[in-house]
Amino acid sequence: MEQQNSLANTLQELIEGYRQCYFHARDQWPLAEQEADWPSPCLSEDVAQGESGPWQLVRRQASDRFAHVEEAMSIDLHESAKAYWNSYYSANITIDSEFGIIELLQPWNEEDYLRFQQNLVGHLLTQKRFKLPPTVFIGVVYDGEQVIGVDQQGCVWLETPARKKRQPLADSLELWLQHAEPVILPES
Repeated sequence: MEQQNSLANTLQELIEGYRQCYFHARDQWPLAEQEADWPSPCLSEDVAQGESGPWQLVRRQASDRFAHVEEAMSIDLHESAKAYWNSYYSANITIDSEFGIIELLQPWNEEDYLRFQQNLVGHLLTQKRFKLPPTVFIGVVYDGEQVIGVDQQGCVWLETPARKKRQPLADSLELWLQHAEPVILPES
């Protein structure tokens, strides 16, 4: 539980750091659209459907559903990977790295959390089929094929799905997140 809280605090600092960088770069908080079929606790109820408003990080109170994934796949996932997905609702954020911009994924709402878990099962089945060590993905390289994954020991990897080639990034997810630098992409 202590590891979960510590990781949640580190994740909160990173996401709030991203929001601050965005504010300084654009003179406004990061925005998201209120969609009727995709509501999020990250947006104020004052934001009308079809309108954009500033999003905020919201502590996730819903239950951990990783036991279903672990049981179905007959594996144990690292606590830090589960804590990453169980801690907050948030928009995705971008960070800089030596191999390009990384988009860190976050659940926007409970439906998104459940969709992630379905995608994770597909990811784990693919890894099993190709005899690769199981990882929980937390991010993707922007404009690339690689994903950022956390293995069963809590190590962070840059990996290409369905390929054996992978590169170690850090011995722990918390350490890796502590060194992450938010980056604001140019407006398109």
